[in-house]
Amino acid sequence: MRRAFGVMGLVKTGQLMRSNSWRPRGWSFPRSQKRPGAPKGGGRARILRPGPPAILRPGPPATSHHRRLRVKVERGTLPRFSLLTGSCHEVYGGQRLHLAAAALHDDGMPRVSRKKRFLMEHPLCCFCGGTRRATTLDHVPPKACFPIGFWPEQFEFPSCSQCNNGTSRQDTIFGYYSILLDFNEANRTAEDQNRLLHLGEEIGKRYPEALPDVTKQKPVYRVGRLYAPSPVAISLARKPAMNEAVQTIGEKLAHALYYRETKKILMQNHRFFASAYQIQDPNTDNLTDYFKHQFPNLTIGTRSNVKSYGSRFAYRSGYKLEEDFFVFAAQFGYGLILWGMVLGTGIEVDPSNGALKDMRWRNGGCGFGSDAPS
Repeated sequence: MRRAFGVMGLVKTGQLMRSNSWRPRGWSFPRSQKRPGAPKGGGRARILRPGPPAILRPGPPATSHHRRLRVKVERGTLPRFSLLTGSCHEVYGGQRLHLAAAALHDDGMPRVSRKKRFLMEHPLCCFCGGTRRATTLDHVPPKACFPIGFWPEQFEFPSCSQCNNGTSRQDTIFGYYSILLDFNEANRTAEDQNRLLHLGEEIGKRYPEALPDVTKQKPVYRVGRLYAPSPVAISLARKPAMNEAVQTIGEKLAHALYYRETKKILMQNHRFFASAYQIQDPNTDNLTDYFKHQFPNLTIGTRSNVKSYGSRFAYRSGYKLEEDFFVFAAQFGYGLILWGMVLGTGIEVDPSNGALKDMRWRNGGCGFGSDAPS
């Protein structure tokens, strides 16, 4: 298990901890010295966990303590002590030194940010067939599908800037409709309403052609297999901009979930399709039941810092390693379902299966960063 450590420094009063048993010989700590960034009011420094020797640098002047200098590691010259946040400038053995505000793991290597560590472990973009280097983290499903701070954890994927930023328009439009079409009353919180209002205002300013036409609404009396004496919802015609957004996010979700489940990138020699429907459509009951009973793996999106997260996102999937065959069905609340299929090299669609044959099949790795034809 890794342990992170801060860096030893001085509090505002210039005093250290009471115990001087670990103080290196040759150090002086004048009371008048102030550590840059020290908290107001003074007080004793807080001891963290024991750590390896500190990293030392030839010290710059106090006015430019943040200047980047060459790192010099002095192993074994300092005792093992706790490291505190911040930096200070002191005299050690007649030489002016700077204690770097760095952090160490048990292996002695400098700690990197979570984003950098993720991109080091996943260096290639998973949306354009690995043809570009991953430089960003892309959230799939998009953050726009959830209230602020409610997007599920562990759904970040390595992406190049072209594949990430190229779908910003579709992310916003799809997020708006995924919330609007959710029939789960538990997801009608104040956070959800505020998010829906904000997305509607943003679409009205930037993409007004994507807003629903309320002048052509129709009443809906059925939800699933239940009928109501009065309308329980309204039916709106699907705009071309909405269809484009649903298709784009569905294809992006196919790449992301394939990467998440197989640990492999969807390449250009793969064939796949992505489609969508709404649960309230009575003609899709059999398809929903098929997903529920035939797709073995269920993954439910959660967030550890939100107690009442609700049923906002989940997906079922299945994968056959020998054929490199992958299927998925992702559900947003109690509304939209995006589903799709990935075929490995050498697998062909049965011509007698008209439903699958008529799907919009594409080559894998067709993200915005890819120049290959789909």
